[in-house]
Amino acid sequence: MFSFFSDGEERMIRPASTEKISKYAHISRHFLIHVLGLEPEHTFISDLSSLTDFLVEDEVLEREIFLHYGIEIEETEGVRLVDVFKRIEEEGIVPG
Repeated sequence: MFSFFSDGEERMIRPASTEKISKYAHISRHFLIHVLGLEPEHTFISDLSSLTDFLVEDEVLEREIFLHYGIEIEETEGVRLVDVFKRIEEEGIVPG
């Protein structure tokens, strides 16, 4: 847990879990670099992170995911990264 001070009061926040997403570290690294254009070392993603958390247009996300992994994402709203990574792994796609 983390604490911080706001208006003189201590607040406790609990970061979202990374238990599930950490199982896909090899996929998430490739995805962050090649689909989202982000540096994994400077990006926090959790089990609750979704495709729409990032400032990338839906059409671009859909195209890049298909280009790199050969899977189609028909709707990006509410789709969690961990579910995309799980699908990539289940399809036997090895990011390179």
